[in-house]
Amino acid sequence: MWPFTKRAPVEVQQYQQPPNLEGMAALGEAFARTLAASIEGNAKIAGVFSQFIGQMAELSTRQAARVLGQRSASTRARNPKGKFLPKKKASDCPLCDNPMARNVTIAIINAHRSHEAGVEEAPGPDAPGSDPSLTPGVPTELGN
Repeated sequence: MWPFTKRAPVEVQQYQQPPNLEGMAALGEAFARTLAASIEGNAKIAGVFSQFIGQMAELSTRQAARVLGQRSASTRARNPKGKFLPKKKASDCPLCDNPMARNVTIAIINAHRSHEAGVEEAPGPDAPGSDPSLTPGVPTELGN
């Protein structure tokens, strides 16, 4: 005993309208125009953004150059009148070129100190006629 009874299907009358091809053509044309306008607008926006990014890159490059120039100018040596002294050229001394150089010997350190003080280089421990025990400030236990 089923509580629901089966009803006969109701027929739905469908009204067919004649196809309106002119209206469909107008809608398609309007859609194409809208799509073209949106693509053109997006291209303009992309152009504006690319110009903006280019300008920002140029400004940041200029700012970095300005800061680096100021840093260089603040660290360069000047004469008493305020003019820049010529930049130092590379020398034969590795400690003048790079104060944090590795693998330096005591002879290199002594030569650096002597030319820094403006004194002619004293003969190092490897020079003929020099006694390493008589060289001041050179510890012999280092083996250099």
